[in-house]
Amino acid sequence: MLKHLSSLRITLLWILIFAGFNIHHIFHLADHIFGVDIKLKGADGTVPLSAHIFRIAVNLTVASFALVSLYSTKRIFYRLSFIGALALCLLNFGHFIEIVSEQPSDLSQVLLLLLIFIVNYMLVQVLHELSVPWKVLPSWMKWKWAKHQRRWFGKWHLYVGIFAGGILCIVGLTGSILVFQDEIDHALNPELFKVLEQSHRMTLPEAVEMVRESYPEKTFNYAGVTDEKTPYSTYRFREFDSDVEFFVNPYTGEICGKRIIGSSFIRIVMNIHTSLLIPKVGKYIVGISALCLLILTISGLRLWLPQKWKQLKSVLTVNFKASFKRQNYDWHNVLGFYSAPIIIVLSLTGFVITFNSVFIGLLFILNGKSPQAVEDFFGKKSAYKKEYVQLSAEQAYNKIKPAFSTVRLDGIRLPTDSLAAYTFYLKKKSNAKSERFIMVLSDQYNGKILLNTEKELPASAHSYLSWTIPLHYGTFGGLPTRILALLGSLIPLAMFVTGFIIWWPRYKKQKGNSKKRAVVAPKKTKLEIKHDSILMLPVRQYWIYYFKNGLKYAIVFLLISLTTGALYGMIAGIVLAPAMYVFIYLSMALLVNFVVSLLVVTFNLLFLVSYQKSYKPIYKYFAYSAAFFVVFMPLCMLFFNSGWDVF
Repeated sequence: MLKHLSSLRITLLWILIFAGFNIHHIFHLADHIFGVDIKLKGADGTVPLSAHIFRIAVNLTVASFALVSLYSTKRIFYRLSFIGALALCLLNFGHFIEIVSEQPSDLSQVLLLLLIFIVNYMLVQVLHELSVPWKVLPSWMKWKWAKHQRRWFGKWHLYVGIFAGGILCIVGLTGSILVFQDEIDHALNPELFKVLEQSHRMTLPEAVEMVRESYPEKTFNYAGVTDEKTPYSTYRFREFDSDVEFFVNPYTGEICGKRIIGSSFIRIVMNIHTSLLIPKVGKYIVGISALCLLILTISGLRLWLPQKWKQLKSVLTVNFKASFKRQNYDWHNVLGFYSAPIIIVLSLTGFVITFNSVFIGLLFILNGKSPQAVEDFFGKKSAYKKEYVQLSAEQAYNKIKPAFSTVRLDGIRLPTDSLAAYTFYLKKKSNAKSERFIMVLSDQYNGKILLNTEKELPASAHSYLSWTIPLHYGTFGGLPTRILALLGSLIPLAMFVTGFIIWWPRYKKQKGNSKKRAVVAPKKTKLEIKHDSILMLPVRQYWIYYFKNGLKYAIVFLLISLTTGALYGMIAGIVLAPAMYVFIYLSMALLVNFVVSLLVVTFNLLFLVSYQKSYKPIYKYFAYSAAFFVVFMPLCMLFFNSGWDVF
């Protein structure tokens, strides 16, 4: 009877995946990948034969697994199904991340893909339970690396550290270099960035027109300042579709050097930091690793908490008289605790940078605007008529200049077609030493301002434009915060090494004990006994208990989020803006988490309860998510509606 119910459940899950995949394909997938709106090379709005073959192959595979699951209960078939479901799950997850990043405003498809992934993940779990034990797998692959950890956050800390630790070391080391990327790039290539100072220095718009007249064969659509603090610095010119940039002397208008962008040392380091040199997928790996670092830091703080106040001194200091093993343990605790404020900010901003489309879309939604408004704001066009003549960069800038008397021009993006607009990148003095970022779009024919982010965007949107990059590299507070960001970037390597030294002897000891015939099971702690009793409660009481518990955690987490940002900027005397940034973007991340938990528990109620009494960990996850949502979101909405501009 149980096998029959398992077969029905597996078949149902395969059918749901089959239906979801086809709905997504019919309404979205073909146009998204091959439509002209994406502007891929060779995209003409038609779907090639290879795409049809791939779709048919996936459909046949899924349908075959669904059909055979009704009749076969052999373990070998479950193992084959598990491998197929796992591969499909990874494919679905990658595509979900891609859609969320590129088209977050298409909410129907985002939710559909999320539902497909959840169904797929549930199928993987069910098949995994039916296909074990895997006798052919080596012992180190059997998920017994954290048996010595008795609490769930301890297991999370260990597993996340093992899987993401190596990537975080690479990302952290490259990030430490990028904190001083401009200084390093200028030192390695002085001929590109410095010229002899002369009497008259051209403005950037003047230099653009000089280059257009003197070098008509040169194509470019961006010009920018290389170092605003140095009077003898050059101007940088490049075309976004090309990998070549050239530099112009601001006194003579002559080209003083050029280079292939991808071959420069800083660009190579940047590519490793942002994508691990893996095309397309790499940036999502880095983004997820940033989230893992955030989870590691929070779970590490929970593990760090001493059980008694008299133990506080021991977890805040290193005992240099103790053994190497003890000193290593102390260093892991001390480095993790004191660096936590910096690491939380660096990991959060790294996650926001990777999934910027999601967070920008949420900023608009929480400010009462449609996500589609993002495209409306930044995609404004010039009013074109055949007889119109394009303004020069200097003329266009002079048109908007009276409205921005106290700003500094940092870069210009030139129109690429008859409908495009001039884009001026401006910087304005603020309480941050990295200045406030303003973007202005102007009509290329009459100079009319089409977009002014200073006035037209909600106040909270300036948190992304002006603070995400400065917080990530520590530039918002000058040299003190840059040094903090540098040290924070090196912490993942130190934590990975000290953490591995702590874990490896425990794992070896655990592995040795498992080979003995008779192993005495450890006695359950009071907390474990309490947990078992809570697990026996009815679902409603079980959920209420963890919801109340979650409220306590959420309030503590709220205080931590505000404190971490404040501590990061305190050394530079900039406290409020970093604190509010951390609070806002954690709130948005928790909002996404709540939506996911709601979908998971809904799916459990609709499709799984009839096959199994209850998946109580799902209700626990939903209870905690709801508690964090209740604490964070009202305060976040209050901030958005207040119009309080701290950025």
